[in-house]
Amino acid sequence: MPKRLDLTGQQFADLTALRLFGRQGRYVVWSRRCVCGRVVTARVEALRSGNKKSCGCRQKRAVRAFNAGKAKYHELLGEQLTANQIAILANVPIQAVYYRLAHEFPIADLFSSSGATFSSAAKARWERRRESVTRGEP
Repeated sequence: MPKRLDLTGQQFADLTALRLFGRQGRYVVWSRRCVCGRVVTARVEALRSGNKKSCGCRQKRAVRAFNAGKAKYHELLGEQLTANQIAILANVPIQAVYYRLAHEFPIADLFSSSGATFSSAAKARWERRRESVTRGEP
């Protein structure tokens, strides 16, 4: 039988090994402390493969950042635009806009890879869209 590894004090993403917890069927389970302070148990295989990175707080932080970006409006072309409108104008996925909003990156960078400001094509597209809405078209 192979010798059991001592993982005490080793860091796996956001989790630090505290002590051997026991066995769960054929798997060895360790007690871990997350960076948020919560103590959880995790199988060694899940930790070493990278499938278990935190107690779940990492996902919660990502969701909060994502939702924070959805609630913001941005001033562009003298108008308050939603993230969805920005994504349509910039022709990028909505997740790219949410990521930039959550991390407070400049939104204007989405419109041109050369670093130019809001392009005239996007301005014209926005004007056409606004006119169609005022006429009642979808």
